[in-house]
Amino acid sequence: MHNVRKVKTSEQKRLEQIEASKAKAISYLEMRDSLIQKITELEYSEDTLLLCQKVINQTPETYPFWNFRRDAILALIPTYTDEDKLDWVKKELNWNKSLIMVRPKSYWCWFHRQWIVDNFVEFCDWDSEIQLCTLALDYDHRNFHCWNYRRYVAIQSNVLPVSELAFTLRKIEQNFSNYSAWHQRSYLLPKIYKEDPEGLQTAIKEDLDLVKQAFYTEPDDQSAWIYHRWLIGMTSGPNREKTILSEIEAVEELLSMEPDSKWCNLTVANLLKLLKKPREEYIHYIEKLILIDPMHKNYYQEM
Repeated sequence: MHNVRKVKTSEQKRLEQIEASKAKAISYLEMRDSLIQKITELEYSEDTLLLCQKVINQTPETYPFWNFRRDAILALIPTYTDEDKLDWVKKELNWNKSLIMVRPKSYWCWFHRQWIVDNFVEFCDWDSEIQLCTLALDYDHRNFHCWNYRRYVAIQSNVLPVSELAFTLRKIEQNFSNYSAWHQRSYLLPKIYKEDPEGLQTAIKEDLDLVKQAFYTEPDDQSAWIYHRWLIGMTSGPNREKTILSEIEAVEELLSMEPDSKWCNLTVANLLKLLKKPREEYIHYIEKLILIDPMHKNYYQEM
């Protein structure tokens, strides 16, 4: 029939996709082989950097190409003026950012970014680096690669630890199940209160209240329970036993509503053991743990 658009069949589309994939693979292999030849010959040039960039765009986890790229950069940079260096750093960081947005958990993308700012610190905009971390953590709250890099940037740019502590609270309020944000708090609190042990104990008490909100909301999520255990370990002073008893009471209240919660039972058992109570006082928690989590039976029996 005339004037009727021909619709491709599923089989036609499948075959076209296969051919397109083949063509893409062939193109990549040609570029890769060409780059390997240049690496073998130690050919450091702008053309080599461009080729290296194209190859990395498709396979960012191939770390030898990243290593060669850094060698090539170090060989070429001395020939640049300061203006050229600034322009290059901006372009390299923008390219790296585009990769991070696609591969946010690539070790090598984050390693390369830190290498750039380490080696060309005078050309870096630290505010932009913090903003990138904030953007990446909005996309994935628990991206530990980004948290690690943010820690590095905060130190290099003298961001106040209290400011970073406030940032962790915002991320936790967005999602209680955030191992990295809880861990960041355990890193920041001792730094903030290094010269103020009483202030640290006050902050720990406040965080015990915060973490209870988390495990009352999501009692099966282990991230808050692990942080709770760290807080208890950091608790000291004359009110330590009183604090632990208060925590036992709070967790037992939750346990009355969630009797099969592994983390409730485990936490109460650990707290009673911490108070050096006779094993008979917490043996029923251990027996319950063995029932609900038999894979870790041997661990519980050793408690």
